[in-house]
Amino acid sequence: MADVETAVQALKETASAHEGRNIVDRAFAREVDTLLDGFYADITQLKRIELQSLFDLFLLKALYIDRHSTSIATLDYLGSLLARHVRMREIFPIPDLAAHFGNLLESLMEEAEHGAAREAQNLFEANRNIADSTLFLIGIFPASLTGRRSRWRRRRSPAMQAIPRLDISYYTRLGRSHYALASEHELARWTGLDGVLSRLSNNFDIYAEVLSEVAQTFIHGVDVQRVTNLMLDSYNAWRRTGDPQRMEELRKYAALLALDPRRAFSRLRRRQRYVLLDQPGQ
Repeated sequence: MADVETAVQALKETASAHEGRNIVDRAFAREVDTLLDGFYADITQLKRIELQSLFDLFLLKALYIDRHSTSIATLDYLGSLLARHVRMREIFPIPDLAAHFGNLLESLMEEAEHGAAREAQNLFEANRNIADSTLFLIGIFPASLTGRRSRWRRRRSPAMQAIPRLDISYYTRLGRSHYALASEHELARWTGLDGVLSRLSNNFDIYAEVLSEVAQTFIHGVDVQRVTNLMLDSYNAWRRTGDPQRMEELRKYAALLALDPRRAFSRLRRRQRYVLLDQPGQ
């Protein structure tokens, strides 16, 4: 799917030339939708695609188009963050991956708290890593943070055990504050990340929501509305032509939605005739 990588990069470069302004028009949105449709059309085939390009595509839809973001630099940072963290699946299977990142976050917090990161570069990276891991966990694995007590609290006296368990709001404040600290470091200016990190701090809730949507739609599940539309397009084409390839596509999309195609489409004929489309992608 090298063509997808090329197309995504071209879209990012077009938008990046207007950093600070959202340039989405009908053609831009249609190109992203076409690429997403192609992703699901090829989902049962083994094809190589750069992981960040795939996340960039999802973020172009969820962040740049749907939420009218004006920063491709931030989108690029989030795509890299997702690719870097999700690659850990190769080492830690889910749900072990969520537990791993929860423990990693606590280790990073302890390192920063006890002054282990004494060099300026390490301090910058420590703050950024804590914020990145927090944003990833809240967006992708929020359940891994619910009800956690940090290890240093668990090791303390019985009085410390009485401290309420930490919740999402605590980790939101944590991520926001560490992005702010990282953005103010001189290395942030040298690397050109000060604006991105400041934006992530100021709009932490929004970016966590975006990652959650990406996770629900593309990582943990599928884009139900998009797959349903593709399934209906295949069904319409099969009814018109009797082409067995269209029936095979129909079965593939039904499998993604965990549907029995025979039952699903008998109901569609009775109750949803008005959404059966004549042209794919409408």
